[in-house]
Amino acid sequence: VLSEIRRIRVNQICRMLVETNRPISEIAIALGYTGPEHIARYFRRETGTTPLAYRRKFGQK
Repeated sequence: VLSEIRRIRVNQICRMLVETNRPISEIAIALGYTGPEHIARYFRRETGTTPLAYRRKFGQK
């Protein structure tokens, strides 16, 4: 169950990073994280990359 929750959370972050230009701080608040540092740390732990690097690689050009 916990792994499914993690997968859903990471997918939400990925979707917002790719589909919007919102700053990480706004994405963090929208998804219920305490701040950009928390979401960045969580994202890196789960994916091995930072939110900014992910957005640069997969985001809108």
